[in-house]
Amino acid sequence: MFCKSSRSIAIWTCSFVILLTFPGLARAQTDSCGTTTTNHKTARRLAVATAAVAGNGALFLYFKHAWWQGQPAKNWWVGNDLNDAQFGNQDKFGHFFGGYELTRAGTEALRLACVSERKALLWAALYAYMSQFEIEVYDGTQNIYGFSPDDLAADFAGEMFGVLQHRTKWLQNIKPTFSYVPTAAERNRGLPGHGDEPRPSVDYAGQTYWFSADMHAMLPDRAKPFWPALIRLSVGHSITDYVDAATGAQLQGRRKILLSLDLDPEHLPGDNPTWRAIKHQLSFYHFPAPALQFTPVTRGFAWYR
Repeated sequence: MFCKSSRSIAIWTCSFVILLTFPGLARAQTDSCGTTTTNHKTARRLAVATAAVAGNGALFLYFKHAWWQGQPAKNWWVGNDLNDAQFGNQDKFGHFFGGYELTRAGTEALRLACVSERKALLWAALYAYMSQFEIEVYDGTQNIYGFSPDDLAADFAGEMFGVLQHRTKWLQNIKPTFSYVPTAAERNRGLPGHGDEPRPSVDYAGQTYWFSADMHAMLPDRAKPFWPALIRLSVGHSITDYVDAATGAQLQGRRKILLSLDLDPEHLPGDNPTWRAIKHQLSFYHFPAPALQFTPVTRGFAWYR
């Protein structure tokens, strides 16, 4: 069974575009709600609702083209890929990140529309769950995929993390982030002797998912001067190549666990509202940085991308 972790990248990109249509969103969504007229609140809510519908439609069309086009259909069926060792469960991290991003972006957009935090969290998490559930149901009609309860559980976990993060101050110091660099196998795809995999959408070895910690905020006050606010500490998960770059043959992907320093764009200088919104969105991407890999072999990277 093929996994679907690249969906999270599409979701983050969609969130980035939608949220940047509302300049000044970052950390200050409700500043003007107390003085906003009813008509302006209604206009904001209509804009957010339109963006949500458009975003859902855009994601569905992307998945239809990237995943379902050319795939044979069958009667609806349920698959289970939790023990799919070839990809090291990399897709589950992608589903988690996707559920988190939809919840996070939805909550921020609804708060901008002057919806209370409690209602914004509820509606954003519900929207995220229904969007991902819709995709899983459609997967159930495809011969190669199938409806996956495991994927849906990972989606739900990401959504719940997004809710808990908003409600728990300590969790606000932890950000799920991602990075991606095409592998040599993906670049060689389609060459003589190579097959059609891995497509960018299934280039799992090029994708890394991180939990990034704001160490400066977490340290006691006496230790803060020793850790720059601009630098985070991240734990990452990826896999080794599962397609041989030289021959196109299938390989057994092996789990990679990494520890890395990470740039936090939110601490870059500049306080323009649009720039703050851009910095906030970029803070969910892991930029190239030094890293230490623990599995399947221990090695260091001067510049892990």
